[in-house]
Amino acid sequence: MEQRSSLMPDRARVQSVDGVIERPSAKAAAQRVRREADRHWLFRDPRWITETVLPTVATLFATINRIGNEVQRESGISFRSGADERRCVLTNDRVCLYVAWRQPYVNTINDAEITAAEFHCQLPLPAERILSIDPLPPKLNQYRFRPELTIKG
Repeated sequence: MEQRSSLMPDRARVQSVDGVIERPSAKAAAQRVRREADRHWLFRDPRWITETVLPTVATLFATINRIGNEVQRESGISFRSGADERRCVLTNDRVCLYVAWRQPYVNTINDAEITAAEFHCQLPLPAERILSIDPLPPKLNQYRFRPELTIKG
């Protein structure tokens, strides 16, 4: 009787490449690779940046402005709000919310992020055209958001 080497796998145990791709972990890995390739292309597409990303940021800032105005009207708490294309401030005499959009390059959003921070003290509004607010006062909380693609894009 012939003895088989223990180093050689039994043919029945060998999975085909298709079988490996059907496994959920392999599918997820393939989706990640596709998403990263899409991200690389999309985050450098000037049309997508100007037609999708920048209007979304403008909508975010306008929404923060609107919320500040509604809170002031409904609660009587005095809020000031202001937004421009890069930052938005919502503030009263005790606390303020500062949201800033950082996009270092015109032709890519790979390193872009939105930072939101809460402060105890009052910050000037964007319309007040201060030269700089660096360094910022001590933060209560800070959040950073980076663009990301989902499976659906």
